[in-house]
This record gives sequence, C-alpha cells and structure tokens, in this order.
Amino acid sequence: MKEKILYFTMNQDEQRTIVRGLYDIRNRLLEMGDGARDIEQLIMRIIDAPEKPGRWRPPRDTAR
Repeated sequence: MKEKILYFTMNQDEQRTIVRGLYDIRNRLLEMGDGARDIEQLIMRIIDAPEKPGRWRPPRDTAR
C-alpha cells in the first residue's frame, strides 16, 4: 500500500510553537534515557517544510 502524504498550512508563529513543544518532548525523553531520534527527525521536517504549497522537497537526511 502506498504511503499517504498529508499537507497542512501554518504560519511562522504556529511553526515556532510546534517546534518548541517537540524540543520539550525531546528533552524529557533524553532525561529519561530514551531515544529521541524520531522526534529529532520530525523537528527537522517541520523546520524544512516548504513555504509555498506545491514546492515539496524530500526530508533532510538526519542519519549520523
């Protein structure tokens, strides 16, 4: 089955709020000793999201 891709719009303030919340979750996971790689990848996808609809680009490779 083909993966379904979802799109939504947000302004810069909303994007900043989402990224801050994800960083808080990431920091809590790291304090508990759990991995935070999935959260880090999600943060990068949100930061790298295109500004105009229709200008999709593949996610940044975050492998270390």
